[in-house]
Amino acid sequence: MSTFRTVLLSTFVVGPFSFTACTAGTPMDLVVGNIQSETPPNIPSIEEVTPNVVNPSDSSPSTSPEPTTTESTIPSLNELCAQQLHFVLPETADFFRQNDLLTTVLHAPNLINPLDYSLLWEDDTGIILSESTFDEYGLTHFVDTEFTQANGAALLHARLHTPEGMCPETIIKPVTVCSKHLFEDFEQASDIWSTSGDATLHPEGWIELTQNEQGRQGAYYNTETWIQPGDMSIRMTIQTGNGIHGGADGLALTFLDLENPEHLPSLIENALPGGGIGYAIAEGSEQWSGEALTVEIDTFENTGDYEHTDPTSSDHIGITERTNPEDHLAWVDTPDIADFETHNIRVDIIQDNIHIYLDDTLILKQQTHVQFQGGYVFLSGSTGWATNQHIVHDLEVFHGCND
Repeated sequence: MSTFRTVLLSTFVVGPFSFTACTAGTPMDLVVGNIQSETPPNIPSIEEVTPNVVNPSDSSPSTSPEPTTTESTIPSLNELCAQQLHFVLPETADFFRQNDLLTTVLHAPNLINPLDYSLLWEDDTGIILSESTFDEYGLTHFVDTEFTQANGAALLHARLHTPEGMCPETIIKPVTVCSKHLFEDFEQASDIWSTSGDATLHPEGWIELTQNEQGRQGAYYNTETWIQPGDMSIRMTIQTGNGIHGGADGLALTFLDLENPEHLPSLIENALPGGGIGYAIAEGSEQWSGEALTVEIDTFENTGDYEHTDPTSSDHIGITERTNPEDHLAWVDTPDIADFETHNIRVDIIQDNIHIYLDDTLILKQQTHVQFQGGYVFLSGSTGWATNQHIVHDLEVFHGCND
């Protein structure tokens, strides 16, 4: 008896080829054109070319998710104005000479689509000085010379302009403009500066106030430049250390309120060494009795039975008055300053506020009454039983900063 088998043929077209697949039989046969062969390479299987067809007899509900719609949330003006903003330049409250170019850079790191925002730059009266746009990194800048025309303390305001409107609050950068400026890089001998004692001006561009020897005292003074009273900013690059017996004694910058600058050399020569750091003028001097302000870098512990008593047993930066090493207006410990590396020291005096920076980091902010009446300037340094080299690489003073 003959047995019949039903064969289901399916024909598919793939590119330039047509082929017929037999779903009965094992293995499945393919007919491509008039050639029968095994499955050729690069020809898809039935599963790949057969569409996914749902069996209409399947009464199970579809599991496909229903399309949903969400409304986009638009941030409010208050949310947009809460963005983090900070000044890149200047990093701190800064000082400028009159008519200097003021360059400020502001960063808004979290802005979404920063190109849609801008920044209004305003003075303290609300007058708009300029408007600048943000770049793709959230940076914007303002360059101006008009803001530095009038000397004195001023506030630069930055106001964010968002796609939803203007922010009500501003961020503020304090700026002080000064009419006078002293700068000395010690690159060459100067007609207005003179050495005293053991101080040596090096052609490489620094003043060495003392060598690394015991019992040394030196100074570098200026009888031509009067530093005006009021707000000021002092910057020095110093280098001290490399000594014996723990290192000593320190170096200082002093402004001496002196009516006759011709007396300055003899006053410096008679200033006390050791703990006096070459700036301690004996009380009751016939040539001077008045006010003085000193920035000292003290590298020896003068406590106990020493002639001059320090407020701390650590190396420190101090602000003293009346050439008295014991009369500290402010001080801050700097235990690593005598490592014979270069260090940047900055002291800002703004009204009755003293800010001390070490290597561009604010290390002391103190409010105190400063009796600074202006004066002639000198650098000094000294050693005793313990020694250090005391070097100043450059000196800069902004003064005449009050209206």
